Amino acid sequence: MLSLPSAFVERMKKLLGENYDSFYNEIASGSPSKAFFTNKKTNDKNIFGDEPVPYYENGFYFEFDGMGNTPLHHAGGIYIQDPSAMAAMGAVEGHSFKNVLDMCASPGGKSLGASIRMQDGGVLVCNEFVPNRCKTLVGNIERFAVKNSIVTNFDMTEKNELCDIYEDFFDLVICDAPCSGEGMFRKYPEQAISEWSVENVRICAERQKEILDNAAIFVKNGGLLLYSTCTFSLEENEMQADEFLSRHPDFELMPVSEKVQDATVAGYIFDGYKHESISQTRRFYPHISRGEGQFIALFRKSGTSENMVKDKYKNPLSKPSDNETKILAEFVKKTLNNFDFSKVYKYNENLIYVDFDAKIPSKKVFSCGVKLGEVVKNRFEPHHQFFKCFGNDFKNVVTLCDGDKRLSKYLHGEVIDAEIPNGWCAICYENLVLGGGKVVDGTVKNHYPKGLRTV
Repeated sequence: MLSLPSAFVERMKKLLGENYDSFYNEIASGSPSKAFFTNKKTNDKNIFGDEPVPYYENGFYFEFDGMGNTPLHHAGGIYIQDPSAMAAMGAVEGHSFKNVLDMCASPGGKSLGASIRMQDGGVLVCNEFVPNRCKTLVGNIERFAVKNSIVTNFDMTEKNELCDIYEDFFDLVICDAPCSGEGMFRKYPEQAISEWSVENVRICAERQKEILDNAAIFVKNGGLLLYSTCTFSLEENEMQADEFLSRHPDFELMPVSEKVQDATVAGYIFDGYKHESISQTRRFYPHISRGEGQFIALFRKSGTSENMVKDKYKNPLSKPSDNETKILAEFVKKTLNNFDFSKVYKYNENLIYVDFDAKIPSKKVFSCGVKLGEVVKNRFEPHHQFFKCFGNDFKNVVTLCDGDKRLSKYLHGEVIDAEIPNGWCAICYENLVLGGGKVVDGTVKNHYPKGLRTV
């Protein structure tokens, strides 16, 4: 049986009362549920025949082992995410949003969930403070072929450049704040339990307060702030929401979607509360719904004014040199059916494709738009993201299906055969782009990145 810290047990018994035993029995002897969502705007096809997640329009539970090694996952057709974490984005079902900021984004599940639901033409800014986690985030964004994203590496407990250039800008700000992780005791027992303490709860609550105060800066009038944690403590959840409302009277709590309400319980009205509306926050418990712990608070900023335009902004983008433009144009002419050269820029030393109208930070940017590639010795070398985002426009396409032996060979990094004209090609799994390759006399040289290949 799972051994829990005595102080945690005491706190949870006070919160749950007669329901504590059901809670403990589930996390002590139950198994974590697994789920994925599809990279589509509708869930008209249940790929593995599994049960739909009731509060997430394209989410499904699954029991399949090795889902992360399937071609569908490699191709960006699905993203594996705890079903309780899906409840956060499920909470904003029915709301529309164009520009989105995910403040603590890695590994990217909520960012990708937002990207599926965003209106065309917006920008998705994904921030992650830990550099190594930024790399994971960029990898998932590339896998899902998201064109309109910026990945940044700012400390969101401090005022920073993002606060300056994105004040009152976003329709939705996602704040999945670092927390004490009590909701992960069953899923990651060694790490989550060993790191827990009442003092760590206090430290996390202080950090969350700073992050939330910065979050308020980014929300446009009439916009939404989605705050979530994977913990149960009052200090990080209802108390945090109550104190935020006191500091920011221009925000109000909103009800989450009815389907998420059905899968969760209302927030606690604790002693000393100041706002009765904290009962509109939601708690996701593993003894009530399939998944781990999650807390959700959905705030709305009052007012209906348009986004503010800030002065004194210096655009960090520049145009490629004449030689770079010429070489890229020659490559594109041979390779693609359609391409808009007016959206090609340089950011630092990278050729990028920017398909959104939003300001771009001058520093701490891990990725911006689509990384096209680089000019090396007067030839253009395409980046993996180029294939992912423009693969459907390639003149040469190799389509691989289940049962085709070339599929596993390509994912393993091997050359494959294809009777198509010489030159660069996109490699697709069904209707999804896996990556790219270069054809020479019927043989496709593999350009699937080494770090993504199967073993």
